[in-house]
Amino acid sequence: MRPARLWLPLVVSILCPALQNARGQALPQPTPSSDWSSFNGGSPAAPQPPQPQPYAQPGDQPQPGYQPPSAPQPSPQNPYGQPYQQPGYQQPTSQSPYFQPYAQPASPPANPQPTPAPAAPAAPAPSAAAAPATSSPVAAAPSDDGSVVTKETVEPLPSSSPGTADMRVGDRGTERLTSSSMGPTGLYKLEAADIGAPGVVRMALAGQLFSAGDFPVQQADTSRQLGILTLAYAPLKMLEVYGGTMNGATESNQTTPSWLGELGDWWVGAKVGWPVIGGLSLGGDLRLDAFSAVGASGLGAAAVQPSLLATYDALRVSRIPLRVHLNVGGLFGNLNALTATNAAGQPVQLKASEQFALGYTAYDQIRAGLGVEVPLPWVTPFLEYEALFPLGVSSFQVPCSPPGSASCPTPTYLNTLPNDLDVGVRVTALRDVSFLAAFDLGTQQLFSYGIPTTPPWELFLGVAYNWDPAKIGEEKVVLRTRTIEKKVAEEKPGQVVGTVVDQDGKPVAAAIVTVDGSKEPPVATSATDGSFRSYDLPDGPASVTVTKDGYETATAQTTVEKGKAALVAVTLREKPHPATIKITVHDGKDKPVAASVRIDGPGHFKQELSVPASGELSAPLPKPGSYALRVEAAGFLGRVGRVMAQQGQPAAADFALQRAPKRALIVVTDKKILLKKQIHFANNKATILPDSNAILAQVVDALVKHHVEKIRIEGHTDNVGSKTHNLALSQERANAVMQYLIDAGVPADKLDAVGYGDAKPVAPNMTARGRALNRRVEFDLL
Repeated sequence: MRPARLWLPLVVSILCPALQNARGQALPQPTPSSDWSSFNGGSPAAPQPPQPQPYAQPGDQPQPGYQPPSAPQPSPQNPYGQPYQQPGYQQPTSQSPYFQPYAQPASPPANPQPTPAPAAPAAPAPSAAAAPATSSPVAAAPSDDGSVVTKETVEPLPSSSPGTADMRVGDRGTERLTSSSMGPTGLYKLEAADIGAPGVVRMALAGQLFSAGDFPVQQADTSRQLGILTLAYAPLKMLEVYGGTMNGATESNQTTPSWLGELGDWWVGAKVGWPVIGGLSLGGDLRLDAFSAVGASGLGAAAVQPSLLATYDALRVSRIPLRVHLNVGGLFGNLNALTATNAAGQPVQLKASEQFALGYTAYDQIRAGLGVEVPLPWVTPFLEYEALFPLGVSSFQVPCSPPGSASCPTPTYLNTLPNDLDVGVRVTALRDVSFLAAFDLGTQQLFSYGIPTTPPWELFLGVAYNWDPAKIGEEKVVLRTRTIEKKVAEEKPGQVVGTVVDQDGKPVAAAIVTVDGSKEPPVATSATDGSFRSYDLPDGPASVTVTKDGYETATAQTTVEKGKAALVAVTLREKPHPATIKITVHDGKDKPVAASVRIDGPGHFKQELSVPASGELSAPLPKPGSYALRVEAAGFLGRVGRVMAQQGQPAAADFALQRAPKRALIVVTDKKILLKKQIHFANNKATILPDSNAILAQVVDALVKHHVEKIRIEGHTDNVGSKTHNLALSQERANAVMQYLIDAGVPADKLDAVGYGDAKPVAPNMTARGRALNRRVEFDLL
C-alpha cells in the first residue's frame, strides 16, 4: 500500500477469446473402402466405392451391381437431366446427415460357375477424417457376409458452465460454479468446497464502492473504490489454483493526504475439495497475501490465510435448489509492519480513518462464515454472514476525547467485533458468462484501534468468464462405419435421356417428363439446360410425354436397350394467347418509371401487375374487350386509362405520369374530396381555365389511390343572373369537369354530374367574397 494524490481506481480490461461451441452430434458419414473385390472368374475388379441410390422408392430393393447415373453433364451426346422433385424435397448427397450407402452382398449369378476361393480382404485404409483425440476405437471384425465394420465412439460431456435460461427449477446445472471475489469458486466472500470440471480457466473482473459520513468515527466523511482482477484454473478434478490483484483508493477528510491508495496488493492460493457422501463436499484452502508498503515501494507485509471448507448441495440427492456453505479459517501475518515507519523513517501512528483506508490490523484473526444460495433458472440469489475474531486483544481503544469521559462509549470484544451480512444475486442465464451483484451490510458497532473495521455498507459488482481451452466446446458422439463388400458386375438397365427446348431452341426448365406405361414417377427437366434422365426402364419401345404450363403437350418415341441410354430431343410450342397488352410508364420525358398496375376487365376480371424499372410490361389478357387500368408509382400522381384489346394484336397503354406536388391541393374524407383551391372557369361560361389542371390531376390521383367506385360532381353558382341561367350554367360546368375526368381515363359509369345553380350557397351573396365562395365545384363520394 502507498499514499496517492488524486488517485482513481485502476480500470482493468479483460479480453477473452470468443469461443464458438459445437452443440450437435457428428452423424455417420460414408467412408469409401480401400479394397473392393469381384468374383467374376476369380479376378479382382477395379476398386469401386459404394454408391447411393437416389431413385429408391419405399419398398424397392436395389438391384445387384446397381450403378446410379452420374451427376448430369449435358452434352449433345449425353444431355443428362435432373429427377423430378416434389416441393420441399432434397436430393440425398454424401454430405447429407441422412445419407447411407447401400451395403449388401451381391446375389450370385443365375448360373453359378465354380470359382476359386477369394483371398482374405485387405485391411481397410484409415478414413480421411481424423477422429477426436478421446476416441475409443472398437476392433474391426468381419460380419457374416464378409464385410468389415469399424465403429468409434466418444462419450459426450456436458458444458462446464452451461447457460441456465432453458433449465427448470431443480435441474442439475443451475448450481453453476463461478468465481468468488478472491478468485476460487464460491459466492461473494465465501468459498465452495466443490471445484467443478477440470481444465476450466475462470477469469473475473469486479468493482467495489462505498461512501458514508461519520465513518469510521464522528465527523469523518469517507468513500472507497476498489478494482479486483482474478484468475483461477482447475488442473485436476479436486484442485484449483488461483491468484488476483487489487487496486483502489480511499478519500477521507480525516486522512493525510486526503486520498490514500492501495496499489499492487496481490495474492495466490490453492484450494482442494472432494465429495464425501450424498451432497456433502469437504475441502481446504491456503492463500498467501502480499501487501505493498506504505510510503515506500516494494513488499510491505505478508499474510497467510488457511481455511476449512464444507458445502452441502441438495441438488445432488434431490430436486431441491439449495446449497449451504461453511468456511472456518484464519489470517496470520505481520500486517502491523505496514505502518512501522513513514517515508522519512519516522514512527507512524495511524488515525482511525487511515487504518480503515490502508486495511491495517494489529492482530491475527479467526474467520468464520455461513452462506446459503438457491440455484434457480436464470439467477441464483444468496445470503452470507461472516465474522472476524481478532486474537490476543488485551485492551480496546476507541477514538474519543477526552479518553475515559462519560460520553465515550465502552468498547468490548462483542461490540467491536468485525462482522457483516451480504445479500446478493448471481446471473447464470448465459453460457460461460456470469454476473454477480452483492450488497454488504456491516453490523460492527464500534471502531477500536488495531481491529479491522467493516463499513456500514458496500456495493459489489462483478462479471466472470469460464473458458475451457482443452476441449474447445462439447465433445461429440462419432460413429464411423467402413464396409468391404463382394460385388458381381451386372449390366445396368436402360434409361431415356434427353433435352426439352422451346421454338427458339432455348432450354425449358421444370417441364414434366413422363414415360407412358411406366410405374416409375415422372422427372423434371433441369433449370440450367433443360435436360432430363428417366428411371430404369425395361427393354423395348418407349413413348415419352412432356408437359408444361403455357406450352402445348409434346411426345417422342424411342427404344430402350439394356445398358444404353436412349436419346430424345423434344420441342415445346407456346400456347397462343387470345389477347395481350403492352403497358409503358414514364415521367413525360421518356424516363421509365417502375409502377403498379391494376387491370379490370370483362367478366369481373381483375389482375395486379408490377411494371419493372424498365417502364415496360407485356401481359396476356383472358379475352378481347375493354379493360380499365389504374397506375400508381411512388412520387407520382396516379393515372387511369382504358384500352380496347383485340384478337391477335397487343393493346398499347402509355402513361405519362406527373410528379406529385410538394403541397396537396385536395383533402379526401369519408364522404367528399375537399378542394383547397377552387376550379376556375371562363366568365359566365363552362370552359375550364388551364390553372385548374393541377387540381383536377390531384382529383384523378385521389380516385386511383383511394379506389373510389362512384363520385358525384356538383356545380354551384352565385345569385347574379336569373335562376334558370344559373341552373343551366352550373350543370354545364359540372358536365365540363366530368368530361375532363373521362378524358383522363376515368370510366364514365363511375361519374355523375349535377348542377344546383344558386340553390345551395355556402356564404351570403352580399359581398364579392361571398359570391366567389358560392361559385364552386364539389365532389361527393358515393
